[in-house]
Amino acid sequence: MDAGRPYHLVITDALMPDVDGFTLARQMEADKRLGAVNVIMLTSAGLPQGRSRASNISAQLIKPVKQSDLLDAILNAFVPRAALERSRERRPRRRTTARQRKFRILVAEDNPTNQKLVLLLLEGRGHRVTVVNDGRQAVSKATERVYDLILMDVQMPEMGGFEATAAIRRHERDVGGHTPIVAMTAHAMAGDRERCLAAGMDAYVSKPLRAEELLGTVDRVGGQVGREEPGRNGSPGDETHATRAHPATGAAGADVVSASGPLIDGGALLASVGGNETLLREVVSVFLADTPKQVALLDTAVRAHDAAAIASSAHALKGSAGLFSKAGAYDAARALEQAARQGDLTGVEVACEDVKREVARLEDALRSLLDL
Repeated sequence: MDAGRPYHLVITDALMPDVDGFTLARQMEADKRLGAVNVIMLTSAGLPQGRSRASNISAQLIKPVKQSDLLDAILNAFVPRAALERSRERRPRRRTTARQRKFRILVAEDNPTNQKLVLLLLEGRGHRVTVVNDGRQAVSKATERVYDLILMDVQMPEMGGFEATAAIRRHERDVGGHTPIVAMTAHAMAGDRERCLAAGMDAYVSKPLRAEELLGTVDRVGGQVGREEPGRNGSPGDETHATRAHPATGAAGADVVSASGPLIDGGALLASVGGNETLLREVVSVFLADTPKQVALLDTAVRAHDAAAIASSAHALKGSAGLFSKAGAYDAARALEQAARQGDLTGVEVACEDVKREVARLEDALRSLLDL
């Protein structure tokens, strides 16, 4: 309230620490002073609509929110519905937005955990997705058929994202066309945007990947595609399996603290995947299944004192761990990767043990969080 006077409208995020937006709406509804205040709820992609029965929620909007949608919601909160409908009848119809369109998307990513996260997020939006493991496969797929959008990891084996993008752009110069390419980079430092654009990419998202940034970028960059339906060549899309959002309930909203390990903020982790606990469980399951293989590869590289292989394995572990926590395993793997890339293998065995210990703690924390 402002100077004892209630506001007429509250716009709140659904996923917040301590008291989330739905709880806030219910508390306001129960308060005689605030029961008549309208609430507009901002929800993440994948969080089910209608989660709360609070009568004061006049609209739920999925982030990122378009200005026109927010304006409609505000008007709807205060203007009688009949008057609003008459106003809409006089308003020119808007063109189909990127959010309403479904794209054929090629994903080039070598990390299985990131692959799973991206696949489920995109399929959950109804996009048709093809996943490849390295840059050479990306170039092969991109030159065989037309995609509406390409998500390109920067660091991959065989051929990296910059080299793959250059090859795709050379092909387009010969045959025509331009497929938007979005870099997925673990650096996100000053100059990265310029480097991506110089390489022929159209945008980039930072790693660890977060649902809102990824989906928002896909909507924005995909909206630049100059056609109403995906697939310029008319060929059938790849089979997809839509992932249905489920209520974000259960243990995933809690925090996990190990005596010597990283804190996992359950609420923030759930928010990072759009509030979809089912999606989070699937991504964690992939991480738990894939991590032992990555640790074994790191062990082999350390025994061989192979700096390049150590850097590659540490990078893979860092990329997976970073989806869940930016401390502990992430920090240990990042430090080892940086040392190996600089050719400094002093104390590499000890550093490897640090990584393995922190990864084990992260695995235990994730199992505890989701009761796996």
